[in-house]
Parts: sequence; structure tokens; C-alpha cells
Amino acid sequence: MDAITPEQISRMVDDFYASIRLHPRLGPIFEARLAAKWDSHHDKLKAFWRSVLLTSGEYNGRPVPAHNAIGEL
Repeated sequence: MDAITPEQISRMVDDFYASIRLHPRLGPIFEARLAAKWDSHHDKLKAFWRSVLLTSGEYNGRPVPAHNAIGEL
């Protein structure tokens, strides 16, 4: 099996959130919070997934509490 690359992770995050932005229910929820911050949020998400999938150790946030605080989710 080939190793996952940072470029594949980047593409996955970009593609996934492009679809989220078009989703009729989830799109407005995320857009309301990230309208001017999509790029920085994508950077954070990519660091998270690199940490998980490549064990890079570069992400140090707490995503579950942050998302649990969004009542609409």
C-alpha cells in the first residue's frame, strides 16, 4: 500500500469542505462561522489530518469541544 502524502490530505480537505459549503443544511452553518476564515480553517484542518494520518504532531487543538459548542450540529 502506498503511503498517504500531505498533498493527498490537502486535496481531501479541500474537496470535502467544497462539498460541505454546497450542502443545504451544513453549508450555512459553516459559512456563518467561517465566511472570512476559510483559508485559515483549512490550514488548521490539514494540520489536524496530517497529525492523525502521518503522526506529524503539528496539531494541538481540541476539535470535539469546538464542534460540540455549535448547537446546530
